[in-house]
Amino acid sequence: MIYRIHGTRGTVRFLGIQASSGRFGSSQPMGVASNLTGDELSIAEDGSFEIIASAEPQPGNWLRLTPETNAIGVRMFFSDWDNEEPGQLYIERVDGPTGARIADTHSVARRLGEVAEFVEGSAKLWTEFTLGRRALMFNTLTAPAGAGDMQGSNAQRYGAGHYALRDDEALLIEFEPPEAVYWNFELGDFFQRSLDFANRPISINDHQAVVDPDGLVRIVVSSGDPGLANWLDTTGIPEGAMTYRWNGATTHPHPRSRVVRLEDLDREVPANSIRVSPTQRAERINARRQAVQRRFQRG
Repeated sequence: MIYRIHGTRGTVRFLGIQASSGRFGSSQPMGVASNLTGDELSIAEDGSFEIIASAEPQPGNWLRLTPETNAIGVRMFFSDWDNEEPGQLYIERVDGPTGARIADTHSVARRLGEVAEFVEGSAKLWTEFTLGRRALMFNTLTAPAGAGDMQGSNAQRYGAGHYALRDDEALLIEFEPPEAVYWNFELGDFFQRSLDFANRPISINDHQAVVDPDGLVRIVVSSGDPGLANWLDTTGIPEGAMTYRWNGATTHPHPRSRVVRLEDLDREVPANSIRVSPTQRAERINARRQAVQRRFQRG
């Protein structure tokens, strides 16, 4: 099979196109056949590009497919939420019959079975994944590592952990910012589903984060606003997941973390750590909400 992927690059910090095999909930092993990033693409002067996805090498932009490949996915990471524009991508098969196939009883039944398998298998996989790692990762973070066996991007290294905090506690996370194309840190619930990213500061990236005068990024995870610039809001959930991504990085710091009492936080950080006022926090959250509305608006 041969596919043509075409469109425009946009201005997102990171664009990735990935050919993968397997799927959550299937007995087939998951893996990554090939990746292309926006920085690797040959792009025309008008910002457009074309990729050929096939088993055999092609001139120009080529995405390698293997016999096991069953999915092509796209990642777009926005760093500057206010100004970056998404890419526009389209895909079509170029070596087969044109037009949509007419569904028959057997194909519909097979696809419904695959949907059921995906839902049941995904629920089991993520439950086992969470429970298996949870006890080893309370209020700590794993070292950055690849995740190709979970269809993670080859351009990234990931780290993860679980926070478990009382209302009067905070998790203080410190690291030197990586030399990277993009990085982010985010919170999820117990099963790693995203929290309310539009109305609460539950994630932060390289553009949004403030670096303290001593060269460290300090992130505070807590249910109440501590006044430090890089606050992540648990939204009142006492236990949840943490994930960070170093994308296109040449350095891979391992974040340090420790639980502190909120009332002691000022003594645990340098006196010149960057702080924000309640008014500044409200302005940041409002800008966040507006950026999400722009990105996900529906015509």
